[in-house]
Amino acid sequence: MLELYIMRHAAAEDGNGNDFSRTLTDKGRKQAEKMGDWLLELMTAPLLVVSSPYPRAHETANILAGRLGKAATVRLDERLAPGMVQDEAFAVIHEFGRLAERLMLVGHSPDLDYLVSRLIGAREGGVEMRKGAVACLTAERVGFGGSTLCWLINPKL
Repeated sequence: MLELYIMRHAAAEDGNGNDFSRTLTDKGRKQAEKMGDWLLELMTAPLLVVSSPYPRAHETANILAGRLGKAATVRLDERLAPGMVQDEAFAVIHEFGRLAERLMLVGHSPDLDYLVSRLIGAREGGVEMRKGAVACLTAERVGFGGSTLCWLINPKL
């Protein structure tokens, strides 16, 4: 069974017309650090982090992985960019889930809202991922309704 973490990027700058160039704000960096510190308490096995290549997601993934130390590695995957196709997200989970006991995807809303909702068998919009939030699921199989949501937490908590 795969332990799957889904994380929405932390708070980012306004786009100013260029969505690709947005980076994290100071608040966003602190959110990513908090979540990394919190997850460090839970990690007993290495975590493979697969991130959208957009700077705000990649930066979130790198900060989180830095807090986890050698227990985490980061890879980028274009399929997790904004506008993610759900079947491609399932393919990312299948592909990278074979490489690690624990897998984290870092991406964007509303794509991740829909992904988590589909994984647990809920209708689209059933789960809301706030900036910097992390959901933990156990995946018996990757597909509609094949996972169980264990918890969902945001940095404010």
